[in-house]
Amino acid sequence: MDETAIRTLSDMGAAETSLRDWIAANAKRHPDKIFIESVDQEKSITYGQFRDIANRIAQFLKARGIGPNDRIAMLSNNSIEHLGVYIGVMAYGATVCTIHVEMNAVYFEQILNALNPKLTLFEDSEERIDADRLAAVTPGEWMPLGQWQTELEQLPPEPVEPVSHWEHDASIYYTSGTASAPKGVIVTFRELISNTPPTADALGMTEEDRILEFRAFNWISAQVLSGLSTLYKGATLILARHFSQSRYFDWVRRYRATIGVCNPTGLAMFLNRPIDIHQTDIPHLRFMTSSSAPLMQETWKQFEEKYGVPIAQGYGCSEIGWIAVTNEQTRKFGTVGQPLACHRLTIVDAEGKELPRG
Repeated sequence: MDETAIRTLSDMGAAETSLRDWIAANAKRHPDKIFIESVDQEKSITYGQFRDIANRIAQFLKARGIGPNDRIAMLSNNSIEHLGVYIGVMAYGATVCTIHVEMNAVYFEQILNALNPKLTLFEDSEERIDADRLAAVTPGEWMPLGQWQTELEQLPPEPVEPVSHWEHDASIYYTSGTASAPKGVIVTFRELISNTPPTADALGMTEEDRILEFRAFNWISAQVLSGLSTLYKGATLILARHFSQSRYFDWVRRYRATIGVCNPTGLAMFLNRPIDIHQTDIPHLRFMTSSSAPLMQETWKQFEEKYGVPIAQGYGCSEIGWIAVTNEQTRKFGTVGQPLACHRLTIVDAEGKELPRG
């Protein structure tokens, strides 16, 4: 992307071009508004509180001499603390590396030695993490998230000037490793921040939205669609640790979700084990998304006939970002929609010949 495109993004209304600016703007505009509501932890964090946490994270990292492209590894799952680290580390300007605990457990030692992190934060209660053994055979400092939170509370919530630039590494995502050893994918600040406003805008998201998300925040797909887009718009994220077929619509009703994230597997489960609910019972729910795999048209049609909730399909990559996203107004049955801004796509046939558009 050229500098003209970057300046265009920075001029899009409330769209600043740094995470710190998004955090500060939301904290100033509505400090008491809930940013993240965790259904499993039964607690929430406001934009004002999140600004203070992000500033304390910056103080912590600066005191340790951590700079641009220095890596902070995370062995944790969906929680307010997990998202706080993910966004806070990047708002300061270091590189955050979110490692899926369940899928990558066999490769922890290999991944961490390749990353060479300055600090590894891990979830205290996660049994798959043998922290003592791993700390002895991998580089950098190790600290449980609980202890880290306690240390942060001792620091002043004063802002620190970010240390990164557009071309520095924002995050490193590891593949699931289903076919071979996991591969690390590096995403720069330019790539990550530039992908967020088009994704949020294609969703039709506003600051009034409340997006329900259960997918793992170890990969860019959930992080951009539901985490960073929510932050960019000043909306509210309703965060679940895992998908629950029996509790999903209870969450929608209780937390008044306006956008519900889902996937073809979840939608099929709602058809195989129907829930007694209809869109007329939850009129605040604008639509549900589907991604991660192709949504069969028959499943799509049956779900909408049964529940009355529009399905808007999207397309992207877990490690590199979103390519196409739709909402209840722009969706077209059987497609994933138009490419987002800053993408150049060509459709070819089996022989590689470009197909006509339209």
